[in-house]
Amino acid sequence: MLLLVVTAATSSPLSWSEAKLKINELGYDDRKVIVEKMAALGLAMWREDLPKGRMPNVTCAWHEICDSLGQCATVCGRGTLFVDEYIRFGHETQRLLDVDLPLNYQQVLSTHNSLITLADGYGVAEGFLDDLAKDIDKHWEVILPNQLFTATDQFNLGVRMVEIDTHYFDGTMRICHAGGVHLEKLDEFIKFLSKLLHRPIDIDSETLGCFAKTERTLVSALSEIQTWLSDPLHEDEFFIFMFDDQMDVEEWGKVPLILEAISSTFNASTIFTPVEKAKFFPDHDTMHPNWPSKRELRMMGKKVLFVSGANYGSEMSDVIFYKYGTFPHNVANWTELDPSNLNEDCRSERLPFQLQTGFFSRVIAESLVYGPFYNPSINDGAIVPGNISKFFECGINWASGDDMQPLLSASAVWSWSPLSMSSPKDLRGNCTLLNVTDGHWWTAECDDPTLLYPAACVEPESILHQHWMLSEKVPYRKAGSACASKNALFQHPTNAYSNVQLLTTAKQEEAVWIQWELGKDQPLPSFTDAK
Repeated sequence: MLLLVVTAATSSPLSWSEAKLKINELGYDDRKVIVEKMAALGLAMWREDLPKGRMPNVTCAWHEICDSLGQCATVCGRGTLFVDEYIRFGHETQRLLDVDLPLNYQQVLSTHNSLITLADGYGVAEGFLDDLAKDIDKHWEVILPNQLFTATDQFNLGVRMVEIDTHYFDGTMRICHAGGVHLEKLDEFIKFLSKLLHRPIDIDSETLGCFAKTERTLVSALSEIQTWLSDPLHEDEFFIFMFDDQMDVEEWGKVPLILEAISSTFNASTIFTPVEKAKFFPDHDTMHPNWPSKRELRMMGKKVLFVSGANYGSEMSDVIFYKYGTFPHNVANWTELDPSNLNEDCRSERLPFQLQTGFFSRVIAESLVYGPFYNPSINDGAIVPGNISKFFECGINWASGDDMQPLLSASAVWSWSPLSMSSPKDLRGNCTLLNVTDGHWWTAECDDPTLLYPAACVEPESILHQHWMLSEKVPYRKAGSACASKNALFQHPTNAYSNVQLLTTAKQEEAVWIQWELGKDQPLPSFTDAK
């Protein structure tokens, strides 16, 4: 039985995969409008029965947390969020599909400000402040934490690229929602005080947002990540961790604290470093970046890569990449966009290159709202269930939004149809058809000679960019030879962008066979009831 997590006021409860179908009908909108449209459909995206806090309608081990001022919120315990099989299996499929693609062509579910989570005590006062704002104006809203669930739960939802806001505060590197605020006059005054008092004052405008000694240390956050990665079930996973840090860390001589946090939690042999990239995968020039695939990294025993938003130069270059600049120790041509920067044709004036040509691209969206004073999604756009797949279809590497939860994760599954992978009765066989009408994958019987469809073939020299062609209509077992007769290979799309290219090629067909066999290319799904 599927977990019933989205309740309907006037009809039967819906699973997240079924809710995804409803959301897809709504199209692209901001978060608030999506919630309103769901309500019109009789769906409740947020729980109304919790005494404190803003949480999605999910199943987990609920408990209450309180801050030092006595403000409390009801949150999910670490690692207790139930994730249904459609989400788990769909993201597993997509990670397996691109295992031989270089990192710079892979598409990964990501989050923005990943560790600024309500579950870890960030933004606990949101409910109190939201009530206060609405007392002034019923249309005002306050949203404080970027994420609601722990890093562990985000990983279980499929997130594999993580943004870590780390700043030096109160004697160590901590996880703070700070940075990006440059108040020159304030910084000059603090430096004046430091000279006047003949003592270092290691705070500045970039640390505004670091408030308490209770905020997590970087070591604590990395330890949670390492605990998840060390589970034998996750031995083949690979993560990218991006530090959202500032140059004040170098100014105060605290870069060693970041390196110590890494070395104390991760085995050095599991980290893919700039030194190793320069040695084994050197870029020939800035226009031809050269990165390993996950399979190659796995063979090297690598599980993580660290990137910094600040350039600490040689002090970090043995371990941490700088996300801008050029080779050998930097991630060449990393570009970040707001959702509004990308138009319907997948183009942007801010993109110095075409997507899926080897350069890293990331769409970032923030959902925080401070009453009438701050609401970036109005102008910058949002990453919501109605549009997240669109970014991957355009060719973006990472879609990094706030409020990562089951419905958003389910909406990022571009491969399997929600109707093909929701329960055992949906499995029609172990082989796979791309349904041209809905753009999703469906299972089909491998040995049924009456199922005649074209096979999806690629030119052997175009495995990376996958120039598609179709064979004549054949049963699945003859798909390989049908492609071979065209001097091509029977293949599957390697990411959402490739899936769209195949759909374009097959637009006159009902469906096409793709080379993906359950039980062979991927273990069969295991449908589990919620506990």
